[in-house]
Amino acid sequence: MSDHDILSDAEREALSAVMLEPDLPPQRVLIVDDDKDARELLAEILRLDDIGCMTADSGEA
Repeated sequence: MSDHDILSDAEREALSAVMLEPDLPPQRVLIVDDDKDARELLAEILRLDDIGCMTADSGEA
């Protein structure tokens, strides 16, 4: 028996609506680390998830 036999059309539609990703604004982070390799690695990992990254090597203005 498939899911189509178990769920009604209304139930399938409701389930589809719940499964959609929410419409969230883009995420952005600032990474501050004096270790260049750590800073760049973290930024690269976050960018894989479509998170915008800015980096800095210190907090000095």
